[in-house]
Amino acid sequence: MIDTNVKYGILGLARSGIAAAYKIKDMGGNAFLSDLLPAEKIEAAEALKRDFECEFGEHSDKLLECDVWIVSPGIPLNAPIITKGKQAGIRMISEIEFGWQIKAADSKVIAITGSNGKSTTASLIYHILKSMNKKCILAGNIGDAFCSFPIHKTGIEYIVLEISSFQLDLITSFSPHIAVLLNLSPDHLNRYKGFADYCNSKMRIFRYQTVKDFAVLYLDSEEIVRRADNLKAWKLYFSKEATNAPAYLDGKFIHLGEYQMSIYDVPIKGPHNHLNA
Repeated sequence: MIDTNVKYGILGLARSGIAAAYKIKDMGGNAFLSDLLPAEKIEAAEALKRDFECEFGEHSDKLLECDVWIVSPGIPLNAPIITKGKQAGIRMISEIEFGWQIKAADSKVIAITGSNGKSTTASLIYHILKSMNKKCILAGNIGDAFCSFPIHKTGIEYIVLEISSFQLDLITSFSPHIAVLLNLSPDHLNRYKGFADYCNSKMRIFRYQTVKDFAVLYLDSEEIVRRADNLKAWKLYFSKEATNAPAYLDGKFIHLGEYQMSIYDVPIKGPHNHLNA
């Protein structure tokens, strides 16, 4: 549940911001919506005007009257409004963090990030769970926003999330039961101080995990391995080179412990997809 005494500011009215706003409203909370784009550039503007207090074309000082900001992943953290909010002591979170805070306790979260292969891997996991008749959803950076689902209600067994580095930058407690980091390569460097800063952002997916959780990591990445020493979660590595890894790709076979599968039994083709599998 949410604290109905808290006023939320929604910065950015793309799908995740709108989903968070309606979730807050549905749960009896209060949200103020703000976007730099003019109303005519936002498809849902008229409906939002009817349902919320909104502003378009600016991020005004009205936002400073809010207790918590839910910030769109598309807004750089060095934007002037973010700097002003930090100076005012405003708490800032991502929609992923907000979803985590309100989700029902019986739902387990499986979160996937990486520079490449996130969508394929998240979709594969979701497909496997669905084929096992598990009640699950696929959300985050793929498909619909996390908060667009009834995640505050019991009954969803697994929540599969594709997560970007931007969504991880403003987490404060997000702790997936299983977190997967597929790989790291230079990306989004216009938003980060450098590659090391980007890598550290990706590693935040493990930050709030406990010893009861699992961290799945790519053993062939030096950047990942050298940052993994202090993780609290149980570490499980996969590799395309090291046959001593719990899971590895060896020529025409995918090995997982004592089990193996031919790559020809995997519907998706290509070494990168076999590694994701």
